[in-house]
Amino acid sequence: MISDKLFRYAEKVIPDVFKSFVKENKDCQSAAYISNAQYELRIMKAHRENAKITGLKAQGLDELISALEVFNKENVCAINIRNKLNSFKIYSDEKNTELLGVIVLKLRKKTDEEIRHGQEVLGIKSAPPDPSNEN
Repeated sequence: MISDKLFRYAEKVIPDVFKSFVKENKDCQSAAYISNAQYELRIMKAHRENAKITGLKAQGLDELISALEVFNKENVCAINIRNKLNSFKIYSDEKNTELLGVIVLKLRKKTDEEIRHGQEVLGIKSAPPDPSNEN
């Protein structure tokens, strides 16, 4: 669980249509980290290619990639918030003063091909959670 300060920041920047899905910090899985901007750009481009292959709708992904391509600082802050239905990934500068983008994903069970792509291209080591098996 992330700090209440980061959670409140994330709540402010999540698109209005999705705000009702993010009620309380304790009701969501969340994490925040600082990462190299160019590394995140590479990962987001890989996610875009995966979305093309699978038909996944990643709202905000293209806008985030465009913002990362012109971002002139070394690191970004990434905030991940996940509930049973959606996953939100918020990118900003390290101090959360410059919002770069928000990605919204509607969660669903992953196919074997998507899991294999995640392991081979993105380096994901663990199996993805299955939204249909959560309480």
